[in-house]
Amino acid sequence: MRPLFYCNTCNKEHINVISRFKLIANVKDDSGEANFLLFNTTAQMIVRRTAAELYDENEDPDFLPEAVSDLFGKRMLFEISVDSDNIRGKSSQYLVHCANDDREMIEEFAALPHKPVLMLLASDEISDGSGGSSATPVSKRKSKGEEDNDVEDQLSVKKKQGQKKIKGE
Repeated sequence: MRPLFYCNTCNKEHINVISRFKLIANVKDDSGEANFLLFNTTAQMIVRRTAAELYDENEDPDFLPEAVSDLFGKRMLFEISVDSDNIRGKSSQYLVHCANDDREMIEEFAALPHKPVLMLLASDEISDGSGGSSATPVSKRKSKGEEDNDVEDQLSVKKKQGQKKIKGE
């Protein structure tokens, strides 16, 4: 018999539930480590099984399924989002939008030259969202005098008065 699951929203116990992934992976590379949060569809990309399949096979709820533990030590490529809570230090988890373990793609990405990384010096240097810098694409049409401008001129940046800078290294 299936166990009962308690719902905090409706304050009832349920037998029929849909199993979904919420996988938190501690990811490490040469630059450090971070916790990545993978929800159902994204987690299935690398586990290659549905959460329902793993739940049905697993008799011990304290036991990590082999399909998940097989990921330990594996090289992967992740596309993540970094939101204001991550920058402010209010969240230590980064949401994964896409995960890939294709060896050729990983090697191709690893061979790319490293880009400089902006580093936040203090959490009080972050705007609360009410102002700050905004980047807006400039029109692709250029006047005759502007044709010699560099690629750096493809974005215009407006800065409001009183905002602090985030220094890059």
